[in-house]
Amino acid sequence: MDPENPNSPVWPSTAENLELTKTVTRTIKYRYNDENGKEVTADKVQTVTFTRSASINLVTGNVEYTDWSAAQTLEAVVSPEVANYTYDKKTVTSLEVTNESTDSTVYVIYTPVAPTTTPATSTDIQGKTQTGTPTYKHADGTELKPTTDNPAKFVGTEETTIPATKDGKTVGTYTIDPTGTVTFTPNKDFVGTPDPAKVVVTDPTNGTTVESSYTPTVTPVTPTGVDTSSTGPKNTLQSGTPTFVPGHKDVPMDNTVPATFEDGTTSKTVPNEGTYTVDATGKVTFTPNKDFVGTATGVTIVRKDTNGAVAKAKYTPTVYEVKSDTQVATVTYKDTNGIILGEVDILQGDSGSEMNYSTAERINALKKTWLRTCV
Repeated sequence: MDPENPNSPVWPSTAENLELTKTVTRTIKYRYNDENGKEVTADKVQTVTFTRSASINLVTGNVEYTDWSAAQTLEAVVSPEVANYTYDKKTVTSLEVTNESTDSTVYVIYTPVAPTTTPATSTDIQGKTQTGTPTYKHADGTELKPTTDNPAKFVGTEETTIPATKDGKTVGTYTIDPTGTVTFTPNKDFVGTPDPAKVVVTDPTNGTTVESSYTPTVTPVTPTGVDTSSTGPKNTLQSGTPTFVPGHKDVPMDNTVPATFEDGTTSKTVPNEGTYTVDATGKVTFTPNKDFVGTATGVTIVRKDTNGAVAKAKYTPTVYEVKSDTQVATVTYKDTNGIILGEVDILQGDSGSEMNYSTAERINALKKTWLRTCV
């Protein structure tokens, strides 16, 4: 109290705005790495408070402060995980602050991770439709399955059927369904590996895309022809039917396409020998000239399988001179259905003479041909 001032003591004006507390704040913001910086989750706000006390001289109005409270530590914060995203900070580290520290902001940025894929392949025979389905996984390892609402598509188009090409040439078509299964329908004459079908799938959890592929391979199917021959007396019709063996049991010979000679005709005359005709089944009939004797030039017969692949076989007739003491016999090989297999052997020789002939070799050859048709 001031004895000369009866109104003292008077609370000084310096006591009105005493700074006795101070806060320091760190704000952690979690944001997606997109153009809008969309919030991943609520901000994490850390706040600490520093304090001190003050002494006031009521006569002079002077204020004396004590030291601020000691430094404090803002604890480390583990960033929350979000499926199929990665972040730039797994943990926001601890931070020591004092009363002199300023408020701060830390951003944790989340970036989407694209799914992974395993491309598909397949192999089948010429003319066969093939399918393949690439598989996909989210970044977290779980399976990503395309659906009707999130379909797999061909890259660069909304079409579900596109040409399949090889060296710039169309060799078939690719068709895709919403689940990502791709069907390859090859042209019947195509063999080899076309350019792969490229497929894209979107991960609905984060909007990323991944490209995959499907690559089919077509192996050739090659039918073969087994040559045949016949033997007959002078000035007599004779015939033979070559055997045509499919290259695969699923690709038979095409019975709707008639057999022809190599030049596409069904009748051919060879000067000084005779005339050949071929029917739709490949049976060849040879009409020799009246004076022709010997082994003729023969003709080549052509047939196609259901893929249009060509097989060729030769028919060669032999005409012999008939003598009064000559004996003639024919040996015909048939299957259990009565169908003639391969050529018909015509044997001839003089009466009373021995003939060296065995069926074993022919039967073994026909067995091999039968086994090939079952492949």
